[in-house]
Amino acid sequence: MKNNLLILLSAMVISFTADAKDQQWDFDVLLGDSKIGEHSFVVTNTDGQQSVSINASFKVELLFMTVYQYQHKNTEKWKSGCVNELISKTNDDGKEYSVYVKQNNNLSISVNGEAKQETISCIRSFSYWDKKITTSNQLINSQTGEIVPVAFRLVGNESYEVKGESLLSKRYEMKTDKFTMQLWYSASDDWLGLSSVTEDGHELRYILR
Repeated sequence: MKNNLLILLSAMVISFTADAKDQQWDFDVLLGDSKIGEHSFVVTNTDGQQSVSINASFKVELLFMTVYQYQHKNTEKWKSGCVNELISKTNDDGKEYSVYVKQNNNLSISVNGEAKQETISCIRSFSYWDKKITTSNQLINSQTGEIVPVAFRLVGNESYEVKGESLLSKRYEMKTDKFTMQLWYSASDDWLGLSSVTEDGHELRYILR
């Protein structure tokens, strides 16, 4: 379960674009029926640009022992629907990542001091609540700096519960070469939640508080 969980959590350390208003999201993160952590997002808008602050903390316990811990802090700047700058620090169960991304003519990516260039003029991160993400065929992982091929499809309309209220939603499926994720959006395209299944059959969910 652990390796698969690491991949899912790193992809869920998400980033986004947003409308021209300040917003905040606070999630409980559940593995099966157990809460394993929290994930918060704050976006502020200034002069047509978005600044994002992200904090995540997870801890998985088994038989009263901690078997996995994860901390992530991430700040991003977005312009015209693209990542303009990204700075993140992650402790993934003792493995540390420091990522810096800057969009100039090309995409500059530095991971733990090792730099590379990608011939990409516009990239999104895993910006689940910006429904435009469903038109993407590649995204950047804010934890690892990897460019990840993705494929989306609309599954259909269904009911989804948020804070005790049942809402009509559209469910999308996102696939990478390592995992599959379900995403729900309201009729007004607000992101409502997500879920995925680990390789040993445990459901991982983000629940809005």
